Amino acid sequence: MRPDEIMRELLIQKERLEAKDEEVVELIKEAADADRNFRIALEQESSRLRMKSTPVTMIKALAEGERAVAQKKYDYVRLEGNVKACFKSMDNIRASIDLLRSLLSHESKELHSNR
Repeated sequence: MRPDEIMRELLIQKERLEAKDEEVVELIKEAADADRNFRIALEQESSRLRMKSTPVTMIKALAEGERAVAQKKYDYVRLEGNVKACFKSMDNIRASIDLLRSLLSHESKELHSNR
């Protein structure tokens, strides 16, 4: 690769990393909201079961098994996975940037040594 091609690719990777950075911020907010919604739904269902005199040892399992609560937990877990995947993608982009920087440095040294 020529240095100008490497620089172009570096700019593309930089833009990808910036986009992922914005994406991960939004995903973290969504995951936090989903976690809060899950915890609220779980507490509401647990309270409802306590009022029905459900045995204490069964409340957590029954509350988590209730459809709306389970859906909220699923939403949270899915978003957590998306956050982790986004961070992994960012790591991969950073590795690409490091490789391109190394290539650029190598090409630059070759150009200067051939003069």
